[in-house]
Amino acid sequence: MKRKTFSNEMCKLKKECERSALKYKSLPEFAQADGEDGGGAASAPYSSPENSFSFSDSECRSENEIECITSAEKCKILKLWAIENNVSQAVLSNLLSALRKIGIHDLPLSAKTLLETTKNKSVIKNISGGEFTYIGIQTHFESRSFPFLNEKDQVLIDVGIDGLKLFKSSSKVLWPILGSIVDFPKEKPFTIACFSGKQKPSNVNEFMKDFCDEVVCLRNNGLKVGLINPILKRFNVRLFTCDSPARAFVTGVQNHNAKKGCPKCCQVGNYLEKRVCFSKELCELRTDFSFKNRNDLAHHNVKFREEENVLEEAGFGMVSQFPLDPMHLVDLGVVKKLLHLLVNKVNVNVMNDKLKFLSVWVPSEFGRVCRNFDEIKNWKSTEYRQFLLYSGIFVLKNCVDEHLYYHFLLLHASIRILSSERSYKGEANIVQQLLNEFVNLFGNIYGDHLISFNLHSLLHLSNCAKEYGPLDTFSAYKFENYMQYLKKLIKSPTNILQQLCLRIDERKNLIEDKNSKLDAFFINHKKEKDSFCFSEDTGPFKVIDMPIESEEEVVVGYKFKEISNYFIEPLESFSGLGILLASGLSDEIIRFKKKNIKYKYFCIPYENNFLLIPILHHLFHEFAH
Repeated sequence: MKRKTFSNEMCKLKKECERSALKYKSLPEFAQADGEDGGGAASAPYSSPENSFSFSDSECRSENEIECITSAEKCKILKLWAIENNVSQAVLSNLLSALRKIGIHDLPLSAKTLLETTKNKSVIKNISGGEFTYIGIQTHFESRSFPFLNEKDQVLIDVGIDGLKLFKSSSKVLWPILGSIVDFPKEKPFTIACFSGKQKPSNVNEFMKDFCDEVVCLRNNGLKVGLINPILKRFNVRLFTCDSPARAFVTGVQNHNAKKGCPKCCQVGNYLEKRVCFSKELCELRTDFSFKNRNDLAHHNVKFREEENVLEEAGFGMVSQFPLDPMHLVDLGVVKKLLHLLVNKVNVNVMNDKLKFLSVWVPSEFGRVCRNFDEIKNWKSTEYRQFLLYSGIFVLKNCVDEHLYYHFLLLHASIRILSSERSYKGEANIVQQLLNEFVNLFGNIYGDHLISFNLHSLLHLSNCAKEYGPLDTFSAYKFENYMQYLKKLIKSPTNILQQLCLRIDERKNLIEDKNSKLDAFFINHKKEKDSFCFSEDTGPFKVIDMPIESEEEVVVGYKFKEISNYFIEPLESFSGLGILLASGLSDEIIRFKKKNIKYKYFCIPYENNFLLIPILHHLFHEFAH
């Protein structure tokens, strides 16, 4: 297990251990060794509980203070440490036993006692294909307080459904139904229900029935929010986020690779060169009404051509409440396909050199840097996204033919506009024209037989954005990240759902209090990659210092003498997207309050200038001071 830092109180325990037995000179070292013997546990990405802690020897209390720590405080400290580091119960029990041997007798002997693991058995039932447990929506909202919902009359949630393979050496899969509270990106998703089996659920009605029954009940009777003195609020589901196979399964329609597979229009695919391809144009749009009336009978699976899906019976919009997922459609779909085609047309050595050069210029807000094109088969969705929205316009310039570069810019400009709250609605018509041109040119350049479901679905993306907001607000990223968190909670391929329910119950009262990279950005004048920002007072600006004046942080730096477009087609980069070339720092030093910074730039040195690309998620989240 990776070595983790401990809280102040644990440092005191460390010193007590050192006095009691030379055998255990360092509690962290012991924990590390024990973790390695037990297989190790990865840290949980969402586990940053309230009163989270970090240890340093300089912050340790005196020996007299150590003796004053109550047993309850020690238990709380150790419990938070175990949960934060996702320590298995076997390892934690061994640690408690070792602490008892070296003279610490006021801690529990069992991990279950320390973690307050519930004795109530989870309700697990068998359904077609495997086991299923329903935790519930109301259960989550009664588990703790939700102060950010106090002024809300209605609680809206998004629902995410997808499958996840749990182990490399086992065929076991997990199919959770996840919920996420709308308009609060810092609040992590929660588990509503979960299925486990060797394959996906065989019967969608069995899988979704408990969920539909509770949603209907909450719509009619309201949702109780809060642990103490709960408040009754109106409730509804805004949308479902699924990839194409999961959406087809849940809605009971043809798969995306079928001729009648488009969920948004009545397009009929053609079979060319051993694959189903679609038209470059839109067809008659589907509606909830036409879906319910089975106007296009071939679009539905045979089972649901005569009877309704359980979701239909619950009153969900089977077309309108299932927007296309930008993560799977764009990042893992179109961008991945486009780059694989481009790599075969160009010499990638120069582009690899550019990516290597860029690696030191990626701002701190980005958790991942694009690897070189030799490893493109292993790229993650965030790498494809970063390439499309930021680094691609630099890497591909002068490395591919002009018509290929222009074709890439069509997609780049479209997705940037739809991803920004400032432009997604007002510029939707322009985006539709850009996407139409992109899809048409794709067929001309690479062949009509490669106009796949994802390429065709781009034509529906602007309508999804107009209805539900910027692409990130209905993307699957938040659910995909949370599923990886759930995966780490499961240590054994037996009793999977029982393990999951117990781990979720142990963590239900922990409040996340960790700054998200999606709602904060950081200016650091000591790192050039983090020192370029935008203020309405100065425009593009390079920070050189951040002193504190009159108890308020001030930004000091230089404006740029000249700014210009980086490209002018398919639209002007500066006026249309905020992307610019900046050159020549002014001689005059300017200072203003840090709170006046509006957003930060992804900066790339380019021909004695700076290519400045606004970081998109800063454009619609308030700056965190």
